[in-house]
Amino acid sequence: MGSSTIQKPLIDSTHQVLVKLADTATKADTTTHGAVEHMLKYINKTTGVDANTTFTIIVTFIIFGFGLLATWIVSFIGAANARKSYKKSVNLLLFNFAQECKKNHDLMTKSLENVSIVQKHAVGFQLKVIAHLYFLEKIDYSVFLKHYVRCCNKSLKTKAVTEVFQIIGSIKEMEEGALKNMENFTDLLNKRQEDYLTSLFEIERFFERNFLTLKVVDYAVKQECITIYNNWRTLRHDTFIANSFNNLIVPLKVALDKFPNEKNLDSLYIMVDNCYRAYPDLQHVDRLIKSNFQPLAQLSYHAYRKTKVILKIFGYKKYKA
Repeated sequence: MGSSTIQKPLIDSTHQVLVKLADTATKADTTTHGAVEHMLKYINKTTGVDANTTFTIIVTFIIFGFGLLATWIVSFIGAANARKSYKKSVNLLLFNFAQECKKNHDLMTKSLENVSIVQKHAVGFQLKVIAHLYFLEKIDYSVFLKHYVRCCNKSLKTKAVTEVFQIIGSIKEMEEGALKNMENFTDLLNKRQEDYLTSLFEIERFFERNFLTLKVVDYAVKQECITIYNNWRTLRHDTFIANSFNNLIVPLKVALDKFPNEKNLDSLYIMVDNCYRAYPDLQHVDRLIKSNFQPLAQLSYHAYRKTKVILKIFGYKKYKA
């Protein structure tokens, strides 16, 4: 009996709460429905369009709005992905460009430190044409700005983009000039090398075929030239130009200059003189080649350093460490 008396007020209280919640929901629903109905009646009164047509128009506008929103979202995501892909590709090009500049600097520096071309068999000057430069110079400046300068540090990024194009232009111009000069120097080098080596070959052939039977006024010149040539034969396995010049050409010229009246040695003198004149030209070409590439080597190193900094500004991950 006592238990029933305690439970009844509890049940009544719960029932009252549920009734109030139901009434609130019903009122809210009625209010919303009333607002919609009021809006439809207003549109009908204002435009003369019936409620069904008005409702259809409203629904159409809502669907159209969602369609526009969905299209904008898809377009926004697509543009973002395109920018991301563009920046990734360009950053990779810049990274590879920087690495090639560093390699070129190292190659040219090594070549600049090499001994003179008269002390080795070939020029051996190394320069690698930067293939990435061709693709980078095709990039449009305004498109570059559009993809890289959007938010955060706009002034710094704009300066970095401008610096990229200055670096590309400088490297391209100096590389083209150096290669053109190298072509001219190589032509000159080949001509003077050919003059020297042809005369050297004729000198050796002269001694091997004609010199022993050659008649001279003063036998002393003949004996001195034979001694010089025999000494050279023991050293000729070193085919560097400097070796033949120092051990054959110079001694022969000194000996022949002491006997200017030996007419039968005129042909030998001409050949020796050809080598004697070609040698300093070869040394001069060597200096020209080195002076031609030294500025490009320095510029390549500066381009490498600057591009590293620019990539950090662009947020390229490989240069964050």
